[in-house]
Amino acid sequence: MVILNGKSFNSNIPNLKIFIDEKDIVIISKDSLECLSNAVINGGRVTSNAIINHHVSLDFEYTNLKEVLEPIKNKFKLSDSTIGLFTAVEMKEAVLINEKVDDVDYTIILTAGLTNVISPIIEGSDLIIPNENFTNKPGTINIILLINGRLTEHAAVNLFITITEAKTLLLNLLEIRTNDGKLVTGTSTDTIVICFTCKGQLIEWSGYATKFGQSIGRTIFNLLKKALKGIR
Repeated sequence: MVILNGKSFNSNIPNLKIFIDEKDIVIISKDSLECLSNAVINGGRVTSNAIINHHVSLDFEYTNLKEVLEPIKNKFKLSDSTIGLFTAVEMKEAVLINEKVDDVDYTIILTAGLTNVISPIIEGSDLIIPNENFTNKPGTINIILLINGRLTEHAAVNLFITITEAKTLLLNLLEIRTNDGKLVTGTSTDTIVICFTCKGQLIEWSGYATKFGQSIGRTIFNLLKKALKGIR
């Protein structure tokens, strides 16, 4: 496990580099990656070779989010297909890990904060409740998973369940709650990005009945625990 602190890092994914500075994590692949995400910029099912996780202030308000990332895209000469994420977490708080299971290499980069924790059992206008215990601990939970393998559509979609269940389990075990005492499942702006090379081992399934899914879930759980350690 690596704590990122203003350097560049090698992933165990071929032809992929990770660059870190004060405000950005920039992931660049020489090869095109198949990606699935709920990112605010180029979310959904896209082909891309770059991802940016960008730091913003807690009071950040902007109507054209793509414009915010233009200086970074120009610096690294990135295309318009670049996937963009935002968080108030400082990039020095990010964590990274390279892992391997069943001859499949994967990398996870994660930033975590708990500014606006939420619970699905809160109704109406009270859906988002800033937790007073974390008002000075900015951010959201952004999870980027990079896989050197070939994923079926089923496996790619199922990874969202695998990752979300691991995240929710940890938050519940830590007893992180809304101000009115409800257990939370995350924050209002959590983002997951899954990218894979379409090369090498075929991954047909990614739930907890598989070694691959178990490895992803366990790694997310441990990495998120590490990231949240300093803000509890």
